[in-house]
Amino acid sequence: MEIVPDASVAAKWFRREIYTDNALALLNPSVSVHVPDFFYLEMDSLVSKWIRRGFIRPNTGDEFRQTLRLYKIKPHSFHLVREHGYQISVATRTSPYDCLYLALAIQLGCKLVTADSRYYENIMATELEQHLLWIEDVPP
Repeated sequence: MEIVPDASVAAKWFRREIYTDNALALLNPSVSVHVPDFFYLEMDSLVSKWIRRGFIRPNTGDEFRQTLRLYKIKPHSFHLVREHGYQISVATRTSPYDCLYLALAIQLGCKLVTADSRYYENIMATELEQHLLWIEDVPP
């Protein structure tokens, strides 16, 4: 199986919360994980926010970042899907960042997995729904 997880899913790889088991199932070696290359910057932003809010300590944030580098994730240049992501963003009135994940999934012929309910509902109201998978629908 090939998938594109967004940052809302990847966050669950590091913090125990609802759907964590589903998110962790995506790290199975039988799953091919793809992301736009800015994914790592987005994850850095998330980890630094957790540190600022006192959810984790800086050394734990460093461990999360090192662990993320060990996962078998295939980054793709966001420039390859930038135009399509922008078009999706305008058409769906959603964030261009989120739409780059979807544009990559479409280009690769796989599904975007998200745990962002607002984004999911927005996309499910369009013809792009066939390219989207809610995190709960990933078997743990």
